[in-house]
Amino acid sequence: MEVQYNEDVIKSIFIKNVNLIFPWGVEFADERSFFSLENTLCNKVDILEKDYKFGNGQMYFRYILKMYSGKIGLSGNDVINESENEIEREIELEALDDINLLDFVMRYRFRKECIKKAMIAGKEIIHQDSNKYYQFPVMSVELTGKLYKINCSIQSFRTQDKFKMYMYVRDNKQEWVVHVRMLPSISSSVCVKLCSKWFSTYSFPYPISKLICSNQKIFEYLKYHNEIRPYKNLIARTFNVNAYPLVRLRTGEKISIGSKVKIYDKNISGNTNI
Repeated sequence: MEVQYNEDVIKSIFIKNVNLIFPWGVEFADERSFFSLENTLCNKVDILEKDYKFGNGQMYFRYILKMYSGKIGLSGNDVINESENEIEREIELEALDDINLLDFVMRYRFRKECIKKAMIAGKEIIHQDSNKYYQFPVMSVELTGKLYKINCSIQSFRTQDKFKMYMYVRDNKQEWVVHVRMLPSISSSVCVKLCSKWFSTYSFPYPISKLICSNQKIFEYLKYHNEIRPYKNLIARTFNVNAYPLVRLRTGEKISIGSKVKIYDKNISGNTNI
């Protein structure tokens, strides 16, 4: 197994000269800002500080970010165990101000041609480019290809009793996306967004979002709508209206996720490592 980095992101994992992945990352958002580590995609986010280093099978990064709702400290550490063909990842988010948070995600992406099916919560998923989020409160996801079996699992988490842990599989275009994801278990606020490239994830002002979501039927219809049942109508896809609950993290509170990816060779009896 050969792991390659692009600065602070694992960009490729080669097994027998075949790259199994697209770049992995971290994602999170508040009511108006969005940050993605894998391509440093920032929507209404200022990077105040950035540091990363790697060597001896480890990579560490640290960011200070200014989101719409306040400042955030983000740190992460990857540990590569080549003899066991596994990678352990840890990420931590610290509220440097009182902030709102929509979710907190550890992101994995695998190439479609390397994976035949996914298993989550006892359900078998075949790639149909549905872009649907097959999301469940589980601790692991298994991906199976012709040559390899890949297990992604949650190893640890800290939620401040404000979030619940989920994993999901999504079949999108030429990839499989796996997220280890924290979502609010309590709601401090709500926001309604237009989640499309045409509107750059525009968020309605809070009074309007609150008014829309005050109708429980409308809120339940719009809540994570595109994740559960992606819009098919062209006009609906253009606006892509979604509602999200938000959690308030107080200054100094930290949340974290630890996970592990292990790769097996299917052609060796006993499902042993590559």
